[in-house]
Amino acid sequence: MTNVQILNTIIVHKLNALDSTLEKVIFDKWKSKTSMSFKGYFKVKTMPRNRVKYFLTPEGLARKSRLTAEYLRYSINFYRDVKELLLGKFSEMESNQVSKVLFFGAGEVAEMAYLYLQLTNLELVGLIDDQKKGKNFFGFVIKGTESIHDMQWDRVLLTRLDHIEKTIDMFSEAGVDPNRIATI
Repeated sequence: MTNVQILNTIIVHKLNALDSTLEKVIFDKWKSKTSMSFKGYFKVKTMPRNRVKYFLTPEGLARKSRLTAEYLRYSINFYRDVKELLLGKFSEMESNQVSKVLFFGAGEVAEMAYLYLQLTNLELVGLIDDQKKGKNFFGFVIKGTESIHDMQWDRVLLTRLDHIEKTIDMFSEAGVDPNRIATI
């Protein structure tokens, strides 16, 4: 798969998630005065056996289109920003004579990091994520944090964007030099 195909797949998954989120909001709020049906985005018709049928109005279609475009703009900018940050971080690592990198976190950012890592001379030696331990990641078996000292690496790159300080503290308590921890 090419980078473009992978990014297209990610965007399609994000759009599907947006559709299901909209459907949940509509289902949860259709009776309230602040609901989309009250605002004219949907028409609600009660069917037999307590079923409800929704009809998307022209105003609702326009609103959904605006939300979709807004979400796509956000997603494209997010991926563009992450790409710039990753390439900058990898360039910094190469200039500091780093050759072996370990990822911490097996999410979308790790997938992007892996793809952009292929454009450098850096080598990925493994991936750590306690929540996805045992799963496959581009030919690597994801390990738990207890395996951090079993692998030979120069830097660990935090590819999870949440709880960064907590993660750095966890690695420091495990005996990892904070200078060997890189953040995006």
